[in-house]
Amino acid sequence: MARKDWMREEVFQLIALFEEEGILWNLKSLEYRNREKKQRVVEENAIKFNCTANEIQRKWHNLRNQGRQFGFGRRQRRLSENSAVSLAQRNPRTVWRSSG
Repeated sequence: MARKDWMREEVFQLIALFEEEGILWNLKSLEYRNREKKQRVVEENAIKFNCTANEIQRKWHNLRNQGRQFGFGRRQRRLSENSAVSLAQRNPRTVWRSSG
């Protein structure tokens, strides 16, 4: 089966389904390590989206990585003036402009 072309609304629905199913993402869930149960949930979601379980897992993997790239996740960082300066020192190509 070819890759699914995801519509924006479908992506939001997928995210909502994953949020509802704590077994798929909540490390504190007692069932988190139960691979069979997690696979069953993914397969049920695949039926809802008319695609394969591998496609659901691929899409979720990509969404998770995009979220991390933009700073979402367990370790969110707050930029302060000091951290902005240290970031600029690490990457001299970064141009910081003040609005004012």
